Amino acid sequence: MRKLTIAILLLALFSLPVQSFALSCEEPPPPDIAYEEYDAVIIGTVDDIRERSDEKILTIQVEKSFKGVNKKIIAVEEDLTWGESQLNAEHLFYLNKEGEEWVHPLCSPTTLNTGIADEFYADKEEIVLEDVALEDVNTAGSWPKGVIFLIAVAVFFAIIAAVFLIVRRRKN
Repeated sequence: MRKLTIAILLLALFSLPVQSFALSCEEPPPPDIAYEEYDAVIIGTVDDIRERSDEKILTIQVEKSFKGVNKKIIAVEEDLTWGESQLNAEHLFYLNKEGEEWVHPLCSPTTLNTGIADEFYADKEEIVLEDVALEDVNTAGSWPKGVIFLIAVAVFFAIIAAVFLIVRRRKN
């Protein structure tokens, strides 16, 4: 029994991820190139920030949309550790769409300097924004990755325990 417990603990120890990565963004592209690289370019104010296990959900009041977004209020996922959006601050956001969700990528050239938009996007047609009720904004997203990982670990240990019990009953 003791050997089996030690074996399970060692297996669990070595099966966990051991590699980590640092954020290594290149120099952000100039605004005219960034416009082409991202799915949405907007000027908006962060009205609310909610934290989940590995990300923040930003509620953004869109003031101008140069590309991609056609609603006055959107929910955006941002990395919990690296995201730098500030509550009640106006930003020039560069966003990507993943499924139905807007995502603020780690290396996005998002800035508090919204004057850049006047210089680089003056020739771009602004998108007319639709009113949307705050409760209609999807801020739930999908399950956090941490919860999915914990469920997978629980299932793994449940299978190990079931195998242990079956082997033990067969011996008796």
